[in-house]
Amino acid sequence: MIRCLIVDDEPLAREILEQYVADTPGMQLLHSCSGAMQAIQAVREHKPDVLFLDIQMPRLSGVDLVKMLPDPPLIVFTTAYPDYAVEGFNLQAADYLLKPISFERFLKTVHRLETMLQKKPERLLLRADKKIWSVPIRMCYVWKPVVTIWSFIALINASWSTNG
Repeated sequence: MIRCLIVDDEPLAREILEQYVADTPGMQLLHSCSGAMQAIQAVREHKPDVLFLDIQMPRLSGVDLVKMLPDPPLIVFTTAYPDYAVEGFNLQAADYLLKPISFERFLKTVHRLETMLQKKPERLLLRADKKIWSVPIRMCYVWKPVVTIWSFIALINASWSTNG
């Protein structure tokens, strides 16, 4: 389970990330903050694995917040401004998400976080017919280029590009 905290001064941006976390198996939202000052206490109290952090916020920026934390969790910067990417990665950010953030891009970040946290993914997430299917990895068998997932209810075939 990846335990996360969301910090963004924009209510709609927080709501979107909260929904993405809720829709993603293996993710747990510990707290959602509207500013950096509130986040300092929340990080100390909840000790998250990951901080989804907006950069441009009033009073204290996300970059300044990271610099203040003595032992920061993994950081995923979430911003509408690509100009801060270099500074974000200089702070060893795990990822940098540009708003508006798509759910597919969010899922790529989650897989990256799982690798960084060395948590073996337990489920495969597939998108089909505008639905997200969460399937246990132990029920998957791989043949190039088709993944066949056996379940008690159905056999689902999902193909993907082998280019990466």
